[in-house]
Amino acid sequence: MNTIYISERMQECLRQIEESAFTTIIAPMGYGKTTAVSWYLEKRRQMGDQVFRVNIYSNNINLFWKSFCGAFHNTELGKQISQFDFPMGETAVGLLAETVLDYLCHREDQFFLFIDDYHLMNDGRVLSMLIKLTDIPVSNLHIIVASRNAILSQSEDMHLGQRRHAIATGDLRLNPTELSIYCRRCGVSMSKKQLAELSEQSEGWFSAVYLNLKSISMGKGLLDGRDDVLGMMDHTLVEGLNAGYVELLQKMCLADEFSLQQAEYITEQTDVADRVRNLSASNAFVRYLPDTQTYRFHHMLQECMQKQFSRLPSEEQAACRTRYGKWHESQRQYTQAINFYDQAGDRRSALRVIGLDGGTQLAAIAPERILSLLDNCTEEELMAELQGLLVLMRRLFSWQQIPRMLKIKDVLLKAVSQSELAEDERNNLLGNCDLIMSFLYYNDITAMSQLHQSACRLMSRPSISIPKNGSFTFGSPSVLMMFHREAGKLDSEINEMNHSMPYYYQVTDGQGMGAEQIMEAEAFFNRGQFVDAHIMLEKARASAAGEQQNYILLCCDFLSPRLALCGQLPYQEEWYERKLEQFKASRDPMLFTVLDGCLAYVHALLGRVDRLPIWLRDGKLAEANLLNPARPMFEIIYNQVLLAQKQYAVVIGRSEGLLKSCQAIPYLLCELHIHIQLAAAYYALNRQKDAEEELRTALEIAVPDGILLPFVENGVYLRELLTATQRKYPQQISAILACADEMENVKRGLSGNNSADLGLTESELAIARLIVQRKTRKEIADTLYLAEHTVKNKLTHIYDKLHISGKPTEKREQLTKMLSNEK
Repeated sequence: MNTIYISERMQECLRQIEESAFTTIIAPMGYGKTTAVSWYLEKRRQMGDQVFRVNIYSNNINLFWKSFCGAFHNTELGKQISQFDFPMGETAVGLLAETVLDYLCHREDQFFLFIDDYHLMNDGRVLSMLIKLTDIPVSNLHIIVASRNAILSQSEDMHLGQRRHAIATGDLRLNPTELSIYCRRCGVSMSKKQLAELSEQSEGWFSAVYLNLKSISMGKGLLDGRDDVLGMMDHTLVEGLNAGYVELLQKMCLADEFSLQQAEYITEQTDVADRVRNLSASNAFVRYLPDTQTYRFHHMLQECMQKQFSRLPSEEQAACRTRYGKWHESQRQYTQAINFYDQAGDRRSALRVIGLDGGTQLAAIAPERILSLLDNCTEEELMAELQGLLVLMRRLFSWQQIPRMLKIKDVLLKAVSQSELAEDERNNLLGNCDLIMSFLYYNDITAMSQLHQSACRLMSRPSISIPKNGSFTFGSPSVLMMFHREAGKLDSEINEMNHSMPYYYQVTDGQGMGAEQIMEAEAFFNRGQFVDAHIMLEKARASAAGEQQNYILLCCDFLSPRLALCGQLPYQEEWYERKLEQFKASRDPMLFTVLDGCLAYVHALLGRVDRLPIWLRDGKLAEANLLNPARPMFEIIYNQVLLAQKQYAVVIGRSEGLLKSCQAIPYLLCELHIHIQLAAAYYALNRQKDAEEELRTALEIAVPDGILLPFVENGVYLRELLTATQRKYPQQISAILACADEMENVKRGLSGNNSADLGLTESELAIARLIVQRKTRKEIADTLYLAEHTVKNKLTHIYDKLHISGKPTEKREQLTKMLSNEK
């Protein structure tokens, strides 16, 4: 009865997978999607091809990525991609595509990647990543995605074009002839009348056919066509089993997939291994997964048994879920443990696990689930798990659930005051609480520092709720933009930052190390004191590197090229590439987003609109992996991009709302940039009066602190306007204009036409520059309005001209060096 039957018609459909980059197989539950693809892939495996399978069990993108990396665990590719988290943002996805390309490009065997149950994944970033992988220039990668629902949008379908192969319900459905063959293969003898009845009743639906044949083989005859499929399954697969098997099915139906060890722990049956193997051998709805050495129930059987599980006494259900929670807790699978404890009503255990997790995996759970858990907790349950409360306070701040955060704080303080904790433990809890509460005073350095100092006096160990490798800057490319909040107070803000940060480092084990130094370096830079800026920049870089503080290092990398544009340092064209290589081993995809922001601002200043990261070029900030405190800074970066693109009206139209958001925090330096950008946009549109008003406002903000460089960086737009208003601020504007002249000289040197030195045409040079940015042929074609095959031919010609050979990454590295050496 476990015979696998794939019709000749279906085999022909499956054979076309090899000729396609992306195959979709879409049909309702029970049509044999997984069985058909698994049969085909086993044939490919026997031929020596490489097969990788990813099962999706939820909409959790982090769990998907874990399964994705696990599919490649025995390969060199798996070792590389498992080093970082799911790639969020175009740059991170591009790095993944490049890693896959390097792995595949010189291999002759075929690679098949099967993504099953995609209908459970609603996060569009997964599909975007898969489509990106189809764009890499290899012919030996074949992605197969199975789903109950439609997968591709019309634009995605058009993008894939002839590279896509579609298998649908009609391909999977058994016609009368195929039904007859399948019955004979299963050893079931049926009359023509019975075959006709079965064909009409099942409409070729594989699961209904299988259940009917199972019923006939048991001597029960055809099932009643009026029964629903769960009734059919109960009648044929569950009835008649002894109590041990039924209990096994009822309890293990809560698992997406399970090992024999987990089944033994959950069911507490000593002979569970034999029972699981027997079920797998006699029941096509219980499948062994050799890649992971686990077992899985078909969704239909799982749904059938979950219905039975729901009829068990509530105490028995809760006990089973609690055992699941304990199992996952023992495996440090804290997300699953929290979910099972919550479902069991064991809220205290859920709070305990939240404390053990420290907030790392908690970020993968939907905020609504945690908020619901909190709403159902009694005060006594909350007071019993104080470490969990601290983690929750930090997470509630990130979710901007401030009233709930304050309520948790009150419970924490009450518990500490009433408990018999040792003094050291009590002080550490209170110190952690002060540290977390300091975030409510962001970005008031003085107020934050008072709480940091209090935390230092109390705590004898680093914070449990603020990881050292977290983002001190929230993803901002500038510390000065974060903490400069009042005109005329920049010096006192720097002094307070220098005074406060050592306390913060003490209680966070060095998170953000170098922040006060880079803030001071930025202040020197903005005042035109370039030597002092360079000295402090190098101090900040050394401090941050010593503690591996990547976000502070990114702030350093945002300042370095801007110093170079002022003629103070050599401009290094490869700085972006170097950082990309450095971050490849990082588990933090937000780093790539911040790096893109740095690149976009610098290229906008240089007028290199053809080199902008695509997502910033197209203004897709809403889709970016950004935390709220960093958004205003990315908005001014995008404004600078719009100015470079000459979209002046758009700058004006969006800036009123940006000003309000900056004033609310307050972010005075961001506000200053917006007024300058508005002045530039108005002046470009011949709105002289409006431009003068915006410039006057900007100068009133900047002059009390001696800030010059935001005007310098926009000197190309503001020169005439600055000259016309020089009388009120003669000294400052003279300094701005002189520095702007130097910047224009540097920019002319960098933007000179050097294509002749390399022997490339302008068109070839444009393509070469985009290749250096890791753009695919499709992206280059879209950017330069060329056909994709034209880009492919030109790229081949470029490499031939420059005598470049090797792997794709080796070619790109050689090309990068050649472009960076242009004189």
